[in-house]
Amino acid sequence: MCANSPAIEYWKSELSSRDPATTNLYLRSFDKFLQFSGKTADQLLAQRQQDQTNTDRKIQRRMESRLNEFIGKKRQEGFATATLQVYFATVRSFFEIHYYPLIMRKGDYPKGESIGVRVGTKEAIFNAVESKCNRNKAKLKAILLFLKDSVLRESSPHSLRKFLQTNLEALEM
Repeated sequence: MCANSPAIEYWKSELSSRDPATTNLYLRSFDKFLQFSGKTADQLLAQRQQDQTNTDRKIQRRMESRLNEFIGKKRQEGFATATLQVYFATVRSFFEIHYYPLIMRKGDYPKGESIGVRVGTKEAIFNAVESKCNRNKAKLKAILLFLKDSVLRESSPHSLRKFLQTNLEALEM
């Protein structure tokens, strides 16, 4: 990455309100995109500025297409969905902060199951509803059964159950 790049320095200053870990993650992720594109941050920004003045929509969307190529390559390399989403957010952030936001299509955002995340099974929901500490709590059961019907992730009922156990008194009507 170009340490003296004005585009990177401006982006870093705009990212200063974020957690330092997030800023570092974005910088490392953007460096991978720079390596993939074979250009510096300043060159990418200049290309984006030039592309936006072109009347051909395909030329205007060149950077969006490049980002999609990058995400596709990383997906083929076996990267997890969550990592692909970080790459996606990183590149979009860079251009947005420089007032040349990428205009992505709805289907461009990386989707899929993240490693370790599963849809809640009937058994997991039943266990949460019928656990010893929840058996006599009708409101909690109703909420957990609602979650079952909403097809949230397996961790969602568990997290909600913990939250409700500690805050159920405040929710009493």
